[in-house]
Amino acid sequence: MIGRLFGRGDSEPRRELNDEMLEELEEMLIQADMGVETALRVTANIAEGRLGRKISSSELKELLAEEIARIMANVAKPLPIYAKSRRSCWLSA
Repeated sequence: MIGRLFGRGDSEPRRELNDEMLEELEEMLIQADMGVETALRVTANIAEGRLGRKISSSELKELLAEEIARIMANVAKPLPIYAKSRRSCWLSA
């Protein structure tokens, strides 16, 4: 998916992180059901301090994973798992 932003090749290419790349990333995140607000927030945070710098696809993937993990850390909760009750129904005749 992110390789689409960079093209293909043997060595890992580096592209300038610009508005066009960020818009493509936003669209991919929205298509992945991340939601518009979250996709905008993720791309804005990735762009902060990096806009105009050259970046590889592996660096972008790492930044994306870190940003999503950071956002999810605030809302992530373990699912409560309860032991199944062993209630029995006894019918008497």
